[in-house]
Amino acid sequence: MPDDVTEMRQIIATEFGGDVKAYVEEESKDFRKMGCEGRLDLLQALLDDGLVLNDLSYRTHMGATSCAMRKEEPAAFKLLLTPDRMTEWEMAYFDENVMSPLQYAIYENEYGLVRTMLENGVHQAFNDDDYAVLTREEQLLLVANWANDAGKEHALRAFRDAGFEHILAAAQNKANVQFIRTRLGKGGGGGGGLFRTIAGGVAGAYLGGSTGAALGILEAGTSGADEKVEIDPTKPLPIPTNRAELGIMFQHVDVPRRGLEIEGIAEGKAASFTDLAKGDIIVAIGGMPVATRGSLYVATERLVDADQFEVEYLRDGEIGTTIFGLLQPEPEIAEASALPVEDQSVSVTSGEDSTLAELERLADLRDRGVLTEEEFTEMKARILASD
Repeated sequence: MPDDVTEMRQIIATEFGGDVKAYVEEESKDFRKMGCEGRLDLLQALLDDGLVLNDLSYRTHMGATSCAMRKEEPAAFKLLLTPDRMTEWEMAYFDENVMSPLQYAIYENEYGLVRTMLENGVHQAFNDDDYAVLTREEQLLLVANWANDAGKEHALRAFRDAGFEHILAAAQNKANVQFIRTRLGKGGGGGGGLFRTIAGGVAGAYLGGSTGAALGILEAGTSGADEKVEIDPTKPLPIPTNRAELGIMFQHVDVPRRGLEIEGIAEGKAASFTDLAKGDIIVAIGGMPVATRGSLYVATERLVDADQFEVEYLRDGEIGTTIFGLLQPEPEIAEASALPVEDQSVSVTSGEDSTLAELERLADLRDRGVLTEEEFTEMKARILASD
């Protein structure tokens, strides 16, 4: 391994014609050693000179990255890890008889390692395929509960500082943990088709995020209650994702360009108000390149409070852009407000019942994002005034 940046740059210039990537691939053992020893000077110089980590072979890149983790070099680990490689790393470890990367970092109680994984879109807290039916938030909740029980204070601080305070709060409630464990028990036989699609590159059913509808159990502190919880195994615990909502189902593709190919668009969700279509390949969200669920998570987390953001996509070999968050025409609200009551077995027998039904329908439209809070408040006041 070169002693300093000057020597390394001279080697790259004279022996590799200035090709930084070729140097790193050829001298992968030296690159790994840079990660193991936390040589930030050499690593940063490579990045400054044009090295793109995601363009490296998986073996070369993760050799340095995983060694930085094992040798507890958090600064080097942070410099080396990328969201897309976080996803590939998780998939490589899946179903192995070892801890997942996140479990290992929490077990070691390493603040920097845990925080870097959270900030790079970590999804998989457990390698056992029984847990593959769980959402990212459910997996993080369980591993946060484990960290809390084990007294991993540095790991818990990493959750807070990375913006996952809501996960820690939900993990304090035993009813939430019971909800997820019961869901696992009723899932039967692990992830099945759901996990095969995730492991195979699909980013999940209509991912992107939402604020989530909070159950009553999410509002409390530590419950301590052990009563049975009614579980619908097809529905996850509604924990906020803190990600911008897209309403799109994706599949990872490498050709004709790395990105997320649209498999489906949820009706009435954000993407349905754009010109995106099935088969388009999304290559950037809010200016950030996306190619796996990891980079999707990170991009949409950054945009959770954005009123509008741009999405770049590939269609028929041409790059196009569309804007999420544009104001929708008024007729959409009018049509939505005329939707029938879902439960047709309920008969409205009084004016009071009718008013309640109207208010419940409005609340449902608000929770689904069809109505804004202001529109909901205005229409609610109008209904109550006419009662």
